[in-house]
Amino acid sequence: GARLAARRSFADHHYFTDDDLSDLLRQADAAGVDLVTTAKDAVRIRRPSEVAARFLQRLSVIEIDAVFDLPDIPERIVRATLDAYKA
Repeated sequence: GARLAARRSFADHHYFTDDDLSDLLRQADAAGVDLVTTAKDAVRIRRPSEVAARFLQRLSVIEIDAVFDLPDIPERIVRATLDAYKA
């Protein structure tokens, strides 16, 4: 298990700059915590950069699966979204 010590939010599809990554590294070092992100966000961190390479060495990547109690919920969400779009 793990305990959440801090959280930083970025917009969906945010492009992580070297400044973003350096700032996160500094904050993690100061707090003595591990860096964790989702596999979806980790993809946008991988690039040819010394800062990105250092960040990725420290990063733990977790997989997230969306699980619904009722199996028809995803279809209902899509249907409601399409109906709202058509209206």
